[in-house]
Amino acid sequence: TKPSGDPGVLSGGLFHILQARPKGAAGGPCGKGGAGLGPEVQAELSSGLRQRVERFITAGDRELLEQVVEASGTAKDANLGRGQLFPTLLEEASSLGACELQEVLSGARFVPHKLNAWGLHLLRSLLAERMAEARIRARGYNSHPDYPTWRRDGLLVKDLDDPALGGDEGVLRLLRMVSGEDTFGIPEIPLRWQPRNVTVEAAGDPQNQLHIDTFAPIVKVWVFQNPPGVELSQGPLLFSRGSQRNTEAKLRWMHAYAQLPAVEARSEPSFRLRGCAGATAAAEDFVGAVEGTSQMEAAAAAQPLLPLPG
Repeated sequence: TKPSGDPGVLSGGLFHILQARPKGAAGGPCGKGGAGLGPEVQAELSSGLRQRVERFITAGDRELLEQVVEASGTAKDANLGRGQLFPTLLEEASSLGACELQEVLSGARFVPHKLNAWGLHLLRSLLAERMAEARIRARGYNSHPDYPTWRRDGLLVKDLDDPALGGDEGVLRLLRMVSGEDTFGIPEIPLRWQPRNVTVEAAGDPQNQLHIDTFAPIVKVWVFQNPPGVELSQGPLLFSRGSQRNTEAKLRWMHAYAQLPAVEARSEPSFRLRGCAGATAAAEDFVGAVEGTSQMEAAAAAQPLLPLPG
């Protein structure tokens, strides 16, 4: 329900969660040689950003962003005191040109911009997380019995052959709960699983490095067929429970990663845990927790995901 009392829809989700629809492609208004987008589009996007921030970003989020940015020292030249940084960031971001705003509000994994020094990347990530949560609550999917585990861990392990799951309908209920979507991105039943070979024999596969896919919550489904199943020696998927949340430690890591010239983030927008020396140094506690060399509430040690026994 909108503040006016009228019903509305939190459209999009996951990669498209901020939901600014492209108005130009490469070579078009925002591409090479393009003339840019008009002031009416800029006003629409600017208003959309402000409305989303006002509705979804909490006071705690604002304080956390300011805490991380101030501690990093990346905004010290602005000489902004506590409580001034966030509104200044929002004002500057809302004043960007239409093409830049379109990118900020898009599903682009990383937007290289000088405002990242003031926390623009963190704002995008926090806003995406809050909108995902709001979409789930708005549709009542938070009443699903597995929701508390999903929200805490960011991971669910299920036996698809277990009658208690409810077959294909049960799988769809899970997909709707984790995504907050009724139909967008939700497959039709009967479900048809397609085998996919993910064996990589080349040395130095970057997928073997612990990483986050993007700035926003996304959902992946991995199904292990038995036989042949997968063994620890084959290098299965590893996941750090709790690391999906935007905690202070994770935000510290992402903020350092996003700073210009952001060579690593530009070359691979799916941030690798140890892909940026500056980010590792800024959040040694977070990196160590994911790797299992230290402990903290923000993230558990990454563990291999293997087929359930039997």
